Amino acid sequence: MNQQLVFGILIGLLVVVSAFQAVQLSQLNVQVQSGVARNSFAPASQSGASAQQPSSGGSAQLPAGITNAPDMVGGC
Repeated sequence: MNQQLVFGILIGLLVVVSAFQAVQLSQLNVQVQSGVARNSFAPASQSGASAQQPSSGGSAQLPAGITNAPDMVGGC
């Protein structure tokens, strides 16, 4: 095959994939703005003491899986 033909096909494929992703992103933006899509990482309800930020001098409570993250990656 001709090299220009291969590059043309690859560029065309990238344009189609980019257009598809742009449509998906647009639909997701509409869902977020309308309140249909929610953050799956956020807690279901943010009421009570657990949702409040620590006041002066306090530290945030970390999930158990990342409390020793600096040691796991060789940090100080």
